[in-house]
Amino acid sequence: MTEIVSNSKDFYEIIDTALKIGLGALIGGVSSFITLKSNQKHEIVKEKMAYKLKLLNEASNTIDLYLNSSHFLLDSFYGMASKKYIKFSDLPQKDKDKYFKIDSEYLESIKDAHKACSKFNIIGLSEVLELIKKYDLIVVNLKNDIASEGKDIPAPKIIMIKVKEISDIKYDIQILINKYFINL
Repeated sequence: MTEIVSNSKDFYEIIDTALKIGLGALIGGVSSFITLKSNQKHEIVKEKMAYKLKLLNEASNTIDLYLNSSHFLLDSFYGMASKKYIKFSDLPQKDKDKYFKIDSEYLESIKDAHKACSKFNIIGLSEVLELIKKYDLIVVNLKNDIASEGKDIPAPKIIMIKVKEISDIKYDIQILINKYFINL
């Protein structure tokens, strides 16, 4: 009878050891899974933030070039108006050539600005898009007024009012981009 008790005891020790090993493996597996999931979530958040930061940086640089080229265009308008030219056709060829060069740089920057607007849209900066539309509307309307044959070049005072308007919008755009960057 001592043999049966001895075999039962060995059997229970084996079961006990197997349960300890199994539970240890289960606990280790669950904790590894939780750690892996946590690290994966952190990596995804990190990658999303890096991607948004990259898009924000690219879009900000492009929009800055666009805003500067359009501001330079308005400066050339002011130069024309301050020289007392009434119509664009009255400008000397040298000034027209200078205007066309500045205008082509402005038009080139518009192409890139559209790409930047797409990036702002992707990262959720729709307020910036609305300000850019407002900004561009002022510039395009003034540009059309100057370039169309039937209209007079606006007075320097009117151009300066428009420059002030777009300067304020440019400032608002930069503030929104900075706020977004800080909140990342």
